[in-house]
This record gives sequence, C-alpha cells and structure tokens, in this order.
Amino acid sequence: MRFELLFDDLGSRLESALDSGAAARRAEGERMRIARLTLRDRLEALRAAGEPVRLVFPSDQVVVVTVLALGRDWLSARSGRDEFIVPLAAVAALSLTREQVQRSLVDEVLPTRGIERRIPFAIALRDLARRRANLWLVTRGGGWHGTIDRVGSDHLDLAVHPAGTPRRERAVVDYRTIALDDVLCVRL
Repeated sequence: MRFELLFDDLGSRLESALDSGAAARRAEGERMRIARLTLRDRLEALRAAGEPVRLVFPSDQVVVVTVLALGRDWLSARSGRDEFIVPLAAVAALSLTREQVQRSLVDEVLPTRGIERRIPFAIALRDLARRRANLWLVTRGGGWHGTIDRVGSDHLDLAVHPAGTPRRERAVVDYRTIALDDVLCVRL
C-alpha cells in the first residue's frame, strides 16, 4: 500500500516535470517566432486585416494611414485624400491599440501580392521620376514641392517648383540632391 502511494507520487512528479518542460519549449518557440518578425511583417498583418495604422515619425508627428502596399523597404499608404510613399527606416514607431498589437503578431502573414514585396524604395522613386509626378518630398531638414529628375543608388535629384505647376525649366526655382536615407515621406 505504501509503495502504491510512492509510485503515484513519483508518477505525478514526472508528469508535472514533462508538462513544465513542454510549456517551456512552447514559450521558447513563441519567443523565437516573434524574434524573427520584422516591422514590415507586422505592417503586412495589419494591412491584410484592413487596419488603419498610426505611423509615428522621428519628429513625433503621428499620421493615421491605411497601408495600401508594402515594398521591400517602403510602404505606400493613404490618409484622407493624400497618398504617401514612406521608407520603413523613416518610421520611428507604430502607435497601436492592444488589439492591433495582437493582430500584428499573427503566426502566418500572407505575402504582398506580386512583385511589390521585392521592389526597393529607390525603384519606386525611379518610377515616380519616369512618370514626372508632381510631389511633396519631406526630409529631416524640410520639405519641397517638385519633380524627381533622377534617382541614384543612394540619392535623388529634385527639381523644386511651385505646387500645381508642371516641371518646366522656367518654373524650376532650385535643384536639390537629397540622400535617400534622409527622405521621410513622399506625398503624391
């Protein structure tokens, strides 16, 4: 009779140790999964859920946007009637609700459709240059209206001209060569 109690006690201790080991392995697996998540992954999960997101810029300016697409290192978004292209490196933080935090930690994020996922920021800017798009370019040092003339590997040339006017040589008031790392936002 006493041996039965001993074996029951040893069995319950073993079972408890196995359960706690499995729980520890699950917890470690979850920590490793989260460690592999990128800001882009979390934005993709929120985009897929149709969530508006509050982007916080280094100046502490907060802009509520709907993410339209994600490139390799940039996102395109809409806020009201304005559309933006923002390099992910320019996003200082996401201001999320508790529910958004949980939705952004999904196990499986469906990738952005098509080739967008692989397009780097410089290529998106080259497309705007090719289209001769009038835009507002915001950097850490200020903002200018104009047209991108060309995009190098780490910089762009902006012909600065008044808003609402097409890029004509007589309308250009300045030329700016801007480091891509300094670009915070391009508003179309």
